[in-house]
Amino acid sequence: MAPPSLWRSEMYLFRLALASLANRRFTAFLTAFAIALSVCLLLAVERVRTEARASFASTISGTDLI
Repeated sequence: MAPPSLWRSEMYLFRLALASLANRRFTAFLTAFAIALSVCLLLAVERVRTEARASFASTISGTDLI
């Protein structure tokens, strides 16, 4: 287990980070929202890509390409 002085310094940093987030609520919200939106867009693009590939494969599956 960590010595008490190290534990106190870690708690101090944690409290400092929370205080910084509390003082910058709007910026923290916008950052979290932008990250969430980016993840959703990434997942949506990946799904569209997968569906387009599957649709293309099913369209040409019965066609002789030569």
